[in-house]
Amino acid sequence: MIYVLLTFLFSPLLFLLAFLKRKESRNILVIQTAKIGDMVCTSHIFRILKQAYPHSKVTLLCTPLTAELMLCNPHIDEVETLASTKGISGKIRLIRTLRRGRYDICLNFVPNASLTLGAFWAAIPVRLGIIPDVAGLTYRLSTFFNSRSERYKAGEMVSMTYARALRSIGIENTTLRRELYPPPGAKGKADKFLRSTTLLPDDILIGIACSSPNALKSLKIYELSWLIELILQRDRRHKAVLIGTKSDQVLTEQLMQMSGDGRRIIDSCGAFTLAELPELLGRLHCFVGTDSGPLYIAAAMGTPVISIPGPHNSAYQRPVEESAMVLESAECSPCQSPFRVPYSCPKEHPRCARLSVPRDIDTLILNMIRKPQRLHA
Repeated sequence: MIYVLLTFLFSPLLFLLAFLKRKESRNILVIQTAKIGDMVCTSHIFRILKQAYPHSKVTLLCTPLTAELMLCNPHIDEVETLASTKGISGKIRLIRTLRRGRYDICLNFVPNASLTLGAFWAAIPVRLGIIPDVAGLTYRLSTFFNSRSERYKAGEMVSMTYARALRSIGIENTTLRRELYPPPGAKGKADKFLRSTTLLPDDILIGIACSSPNALKSLKIYELSWLIELILQRDRRHKAVLIGTKSDQVLTEQLMQMSGDGRRIIDSCGAFTLAELPELLGRLHCFVGTDSGPLYIAAAMGTPVISIPGPHNSAYQRPVEESAMVLESAECSPCQSPFRVPYSCPKEHPRCARLSVPRDIDTLILNMIRKPQRLHA
């Protein structure tokens, strides 16, 4: 709140500085410091900006984690990272970063007071932000310093809120085609990894998300084991590819021990960086997972996906690709709003992810699977 009051005190000078700066579209900044799935759901914005302003410089400000996922995007000219805006030093570092960029337009897709005020202190002439359905007083006050704020409308996809922000700078293109670009070398690494698993030409690879950073969205180990066995028993050609990080390796070892046919389970956890992961996920015939980064990555790479919503409200954010299926939520879901994510179950029985998985999910997977030869094309 002190940061907001200080901004109000200096606002006459800051408004004047922003007014005196050039009103052009040569340097455009996009701020997206949320998680992996949110970044993938923002990926179409950069293509749209470049199509509208082909000679402009487009910069992304994001976290160090999501930066590696976007480094090879041809529509992004520069990627800036910001670890934290906490404390006086974090806010000063943010303002310096923004002033150094000499940006003409700032598209801030994160409802965060520090980021909103930072753009104003940097005297960026055009500052666009969003107002979520749930926001505290500090953030609501900070939006006074936006050139324009788009209010999220309950029940709509957040991407539509982004589209309205783009229209305010004259961009009507609202195509939601998300896209990712793996780095050079990712293809060779994926080839080598799959060869090491003694993959047969007619094998069908089905990816399974092992976990989520939000434990409330994760399936329990016995639920994962049941899902794997269901997939493996449906067709002898099926192989389950476990997707996760190094921290999931203990879990994957247990799953392989619990399986009646562990040889048909491929553990990829920790084998790929986040930047390389899209290449592997793009090789799968189908991917099954709760609402998390790998689900959106797989969908963006053209892989058919089945989304298990759990507590997530798929009305506001979901895979939009034609090859995506979003399962129905459990009775008690969703308990998550677009901008407020629960990390514990309000009903004290975190069963929503399991209750969202139908007993015939193996049939749904079979219907979603692509032709096997596409894997080796």
